[in-house]
Amino acid sequence: MGLESYSPYDAYGMRELAASLQKQAQSLGTAASEIDAASIGMTFDGPAGDAIRQRLSGVTKALSDDATALQGAASALLTAAQQVDDYNARVSRHNADYLASLPPTERKLVEMNQ
Repeated sequence: MGLESYSPYDAYGMRELAASLQKQAQSLGTAASEIDAASIGMTFDGPAGDAIRQRLSGVTKALSDDATALQGAASALLTAAQQVDDYNARVSRHNADYLASLPPTERKLVEMNQ
């Protein structure tokens, strides 16, 4: 038993990236909604109108799927960031308990070499 190392991962950076992904997902969702609304209001009839609506529907679905994927990645990052924080909190408690268990002189030496 001895001092344990902290996780090297940057939970703060992970959360920042997750927030950026969420913002991008929101932008994609907004774009999908706007394209969908625009296609509903189209007055084109016949095969050309059907083809344009079908193409716009495909774009809307692709944007929505990408937004969902970005939200999933953001969620995974947030979960991983929390795991890093939880792990580091356990290490901190363990290290504090370990240091408290040492005789004062040995504790001082260990603390000086951290």
